[in-house]
Amino acid sequence: GLETLGLSYEPFVGPCMQYLDQAVKWCRELGLHLVLDLHAAPGFQNKKETCGRADEGWSAWTWNADATVGVLALLASHYAQRGWAGVVRGISVLHAPSPDIDNGDLADFYCKAYSALRLGGLAGPDVAIYFPVSYRSLEQLRQHGFPHKEMQNIILDLQLYHTKGDKWLSYKARQHLQAAQDPGSHTPGLPHVLAAGCEVCVSEWNLQLPFADVR
Repeated sequence: GLETLGLSYEPFVGPCMQYLDQAVKWCRELGLHLVLDLHAAPGFQNKKETCGRADEGWSAWTWNADATVGVLALLASHYAQRGWAGVVRGISVLHAPSPDIDNGDLADFYCKAYSALRLGGLAGPDVAIYFPVSYRSLEQLRQHGFPHKEMQNIILDLQLYHTKGDKWLSYKARQHLQAAQDPGSHTPGLPHVLAAGCEVCVSEWNLQLPFADVR
């Protein structure tokens, strides 16, 4: 548990691993695979409700990167020991890290998280590791050593939001599709990641469409 890391479960109730285990068991029974996504990291990774607690006073320094690595190591060991890596086919190391988190700090965390998950027993051929890169410079992450060539079965995770600003409201469905493929629509965009030779996943694609137009 988190106590081994010197942490408490506050402000949440935990650990409640039995519920997550039950979901994994159901997936195994139904022949499904799943990807675990760490939404709430120790110290939180952004100021929005997406990390489990909305807090406008949050600052990047409150996120505990080392403890987050420790949590991932616990998850890796938990599922590797139970032989469930064949069901848990992926882990996303951190949901929606704030753009306020320094690229160097994030790259360092990503490298440590990768090592912790692999050393914890989640082997490269069996389990993919997802790293969110939305609102990031891929070049700056590379300058800080992420990803490095020894990493196996990694996927860079993008979220494409077409919701902020009046222009999205005027777009037809076809225009949204074109924007998703346009390198200038997002930083980084889908073409940027593909051009870098990396596997990519779009975990969230949120469209703002007029109610009457689904063309």
